Amino acid sequence: RLLLAPARAHAGESRVTISIEGEFRLIKANGLPDHLPGQFPNRGNPNSIESQNYTFRVPAKPKDAGVFTPVRMHPFGVAVNGVVFDPGAAEWWNDDPRSGWTRDPISGSQKLGLDQNNAHVQPNGAYHYHGLPAGLLAKLTGGKERMILVGWSADGFPIYGPWAYSD
Repeated sequence: RLLLAPARAHAGESRVTISIEGEFRLIKANGLPDHLPGQFPNRGNPNSIESQNYTFRVPAKPKDAGVFTPVRMHPFGVAVNGVVFDPGAAEWWNDDPRSGWTRDPISGSQKLGLDQNNAHVQPNGAYHYHGLPAGLLAKLTGGKERMILVGWSADGFPIYGPWAYSD
């Protein structure tokens, strides 16, 4: 289970610590990217990036649950830089929450002010990824197409992206 404890603070330098405590991987972060984000606020997003106070506790030795667990409007994981992966959006198909269908935030059907990293900012200042974190991938891979650990899902499984070994 991904535990979040957001709190407002001033934006600044990215901070993240990752440790193993017992059966869990503990990730503490301020949620600020360690790569250049887009300009916020912008035409599609009036919010400014602000430091958060996150604590993520995920299994260090994850196991297959055997069933699909929908995350709906919640983050499904955290990147190695402490920025959350939150692919959903609060924009509803036909503006009707009863439909149960949300719009894909990176489709371009609505102007959400996404930056070059497929990310934007929530009203509370939380910067988060909706898709492949381009700036983080470039930083981690040195611009080369190679398999790299990008983060962990809420159930503890590693997130790699987007390349894999061919053998």
